[in-house]
Amino acid sequence: MVRARRLIGVLTVSLLVVAGAGGAVAAERPDLSALCLNPPTLDPHVPGDTPVNDQSSINCLAWQTFIALDWPAGGGTPSDFGRPGDLSPVAWSTFVDVPNLRIGPDRAGIDGPPAADAIPQPADCPADVDVTVTLRQHANLGSGFSITEQVFPASQPAWLADRDANPVLYQFLINREQYDYIHRSGLIDRAAQYPALALGTPVDMPRGTAGGDVGSIEVKAAWLMLPPGAAGDPRWHDRYKLARARVYDEGERHCEIRDVALVGLHIVHKTESNPQWIWSTFEHVDNVPDASAVADGTASGERYRFWSGACTEQVVPDACRTLAVGSCRPQSPAPATTSCQPNTAPAYCLDLFNRECPAYPIQVTRELPVADSGENLVRQTNAAVQQMIREGAGTDSVWQYYQLVGTIWSGAPVEQNAPGGTPKVTPLSIAGMRPSDSALPLANTMLETFTQSTGCLSCHRTASIAVTGASGSRNFASDYSFVLRNLAAAFARDAAEPPPEWPAEGTEADP
Repeated sequence: MVRARRLIGVLTVSLLVVAGAGGAVAAERPDLSALCLNPPTLDPHVPGDTPVNDQSSINCLAWQTFIALDWPAGGGTPSDFGRPGDLSPVAWSTFVDVPNLRIGPDRAGIDGPPAADAIPQPADCPADVDVTVTLRQHANLGSGFSITEQVFPASQPAWLADRDANPVLYQFLINREQYDYIHRSGLIDRAAQYPALALGTPVDMPRGTAGGDVGSIEVKAAWLMLPPGAAGDPRWHDRYKLARARVYDEGERHCEIRDVALVGLHIVHKTESNPQWIWSTFEHVDNVPDASAVADGTASGERYRFWSGACTEQVVPDACRTLAVGSCRPQSPAPATTSCQPNTAPAYCLDLFNRECPAYPIQVTRELPVADSGENLVRQTNAAVQQMIREGAGTDSVWQYYQLVGTIWSGAPVEQNAPGGTPKVTPLSIAGMRPSDSALPLANTMLETFTQSTGCLSCHRTASIAVTGASGSRNFASDYSFVLRNLAAAFARDAAEPPPEWPAEGTEADP
């Protein structure tokens, strides 16, 4: 009965689209209830799970989660959802910022995540400016903590910048439910992870339930750093979620207050019906054209922020060809020029505040179009939700300009971390995941620009606890999440080498 209703609804929407395109029938609002049995609404409550497990319902659940997580953190009515120029935080902005979770040699701070305003700031960062995002480039930490580098290609240049050479910065957060589980389990401490699992306790992050607990949620955001004073420009003000960010480089001891625009968002949610997590990803509609549109000449270079038909190659300065930044190492041989070939990794490593080797435009296209066939009617769902936002939040809501790229879910769940079970070693099973990585890899062009043919789970199935001398070859799995290893890396680093003291306010920083 569920499947029959869904097919009838899909036919209804298709007829409306065709009729409207021919001009015979006036455009009508797409029927969300015909696309899924759990149609999203303008509601600030994050759903813990869905009682209906099929592709259409998972797509609608992803949109409902996106709406709730992007609701104003201070509450509000639907008319507050996506007000142009609003710099205030959204709900997920209050999550725990993983790279900024740090403890000192005396283990101070291990009892809970620090407030954003408790993170040490450099003296030349204005203290009287309200910021909602802290983007901190860590010294001596790996690529998992880089605010400028994507994960792949590993240890090579993997940054991104738009057609005006504005760089993209990254932020990684987890919700309080997930943090509390990690803390209660003692897994926040690198040295405690292996002994806990060796005793027979698997890592089983909290699961959301329909009408009950939210469960574990991880968020990875891609922010475009805007030029000074750009927030008032209608190009940004009217179409993007904006935030005021404190951007600083720990190694260079350099800080700037900059406005940033949201261009990409991963949301990963563990639920009772999806113990292998639900993987959804969103982008701004103006990011990139489909590769097929570029190939057939129908892409408009003026519309897209990360692609231009007027791209020109540039000579790479000699100093940039040998530049190493953090875990990023120069390519060998180093390119002599930049490239206009879409989805080509940068020619050199990016030191964010190095004016001699600045960011330059990277050409990006979407290699696999957003799905809209069979059961996976993502484009139709996007059109229906965007219309619902315009009607309920207002025709000026910036959230109408975001789209679901796709979701992955457990069509036939494989229980890997049942309470009381035996801890598994990597790689974990990805059997039963739909769509499969081989059939339809899910990639966000802002977060996996250079590896769009490799799906999320091909990597996340290898996620493990922190590797220590005691663990030997037993690579215990960490429930598809890299959080444990990343948290442990930050804490271990601080325990061995406390972060440098910022100069006292009113004094000058060392050169």
